[in-house]
Amino acid sequence: MSTAHFYQDLAGVPNFETLLQLDAYQVLPDDWYLLIADIENSTDKIHAGAYQEVNTLGASCIISVLNVCRPLKIPYSFGGDGAVLAIPAAYYQASVQALQGTQTLAQHVYQLKLRIGAVTVKALNQHQAKVKVAKLQTQVSGQVNEQAAFMGQGLVLAETWLKQGKIQLAHNPQAQADFSGLQCRWNQIASPSETTLALLVEARGESLKAHLQIYQEVTAKIKEIYGEAIHPLNIDNLHMTYAESKLGIERKLHQYRKSKMSNFLYAIKTRFIVALASMMMATNIKTSGYAWGNYKADMLARTDYRKLEQGLRLIVAGTYQQQAQLVDYLHQQQNLGQLFFGIHSAQAALLTCMIFDPAKDHFHFVDAADGGYALAAKQLKQAKQAALV
Repeated sequence: MSTAHFYQDLAGVPNFETLLQLDAYQVLPDDWYLLIADIENSTDKIHAGAYQEVNTLGASCIISVLNVCRPLKIPYSFGGDGAVLAIPAAYYQASVQALQGTQTLAQHVYQLKLRIGAVTVKALNQHQAKVKVAKLQTQVSGQVNEQAAFMGQGLVLAETWLKQGKIQLAHNPQAQADFSGLQCRWNQIASPSETTLALLVEARGESLKAHLQIYQEVTAKIKEIYGEAIHPLNIDNLHMTYAESKLGIERKLHQYRKSKMSNFLYAIKTRFIVALASMMMATNIKTSGYAWGNYKADMLARTDYRKLEQGLRLIVAGTYQQQAQLVDYLHQQQNLGQLFFGIHSAQAALLTCMIFDPAKDHFHFVDAADGGYALAAKQLKQAKQAALV
C-alpha cells in the first residue's frame, strides 16, 4: 500500500499550543526520505550585510522540491540558512535533482556552498532514531493554511550524518531546479516594538514527551513576559520595495541562466507588479471575490514565526527589558540542565515569500535581520560544546 499521501492525509491541529502535545505527532513511514540542506559559509554573507541572500537560498531549497511534488503536500521547515523536508520514495530522484540544481544556483549566483543530504526513514529507524511530524492547520480568509512540525532524534542523527559526509549527495552541475513562486519583494520589517529576536531552544531529556513539556513551559514563560503581542510583523510596517538590493536577489534567482535583455525585462515587470500590488492593497480592490486590503493581514497569519523543528524556533518582537527577562530565564533553565538555547537580537525581520496563488496559496518565511537563525544556531552550538567541557 502506498504511503505517498501520509502527510497530506494527516489530521491537522488547530493552533500552535496543540503542536506541543505528544498525540499531535505521527512517525514518518519507513519508505519516506528525509532531505536536509545546509549553507556552509553563511557567516561571510552575514558580515557583508547580505543575509537576505542566505534566507532566499534556504527557501529555494524548499520551493524547488515543492515544485517537483505539487500538488502533493509534503512537510518542510525553513531554518534561515538551511531547510529540512520529507518526501515519499516516488519523488526521490526528482527531488534530489531539484536540490542539486539549487546547489548550482548557490555557487554561481550567491557564491555560497550548499550541502545537501538524503536518508531513508528506515535507516534512521534502524538506529532507534525516529522522525515524527505534525501538521498545524488553520483557516485564513476561508482558505486552508498548513505548517509542518518535525520532532524526534532522527533529525539529529541525519544532521550528524550529513556533517560526517555519510549521506551527502554529490553535486550534479547538469541538474535543473524550478523556483517558480519564490519572491523577495518586501523591505525589512522594523520591529513593532524595540527588538526582533531569533530564538532557538532545544530541550534536554530522554523522551519526546519530556521535550514537549519543556517547550510548553518555555512558551508559557514567553507569554508571561511578552503577553500575546509577540508577532514580529505588523501591517503598518509592511512595505513593498523597489530597491535593486532586494528585487535583484529574486531576479538573479529566476534569471541567472538568461540573457541581459531577459534580466532587464524581468526587472521592469517586477517593479510594475510591486506598484500594482501596492495600489491594490491600499485601495482594497477586489478581484475574483478577494479583497486585496486583507492581504497584509493574511500574510501575518501565513508566516512561520513560531515552529517546531527538533526544537522550538521563534521570531519574537518585544522590548529590551522583555528580552533581558527571557534571556535570564533561559540561562537559569540551561544551568539547571533543562535545555540549550541560542539567540540573535535585531531591530527588524526579513521576509522570503512563496506565492503559488496570491489570493489562496501563499506562505512567508520569517527570520530576524543581520544573521537571525544562523547566528542563534551558532550560539546554541557553543552552549552545547560548553556543556561537554
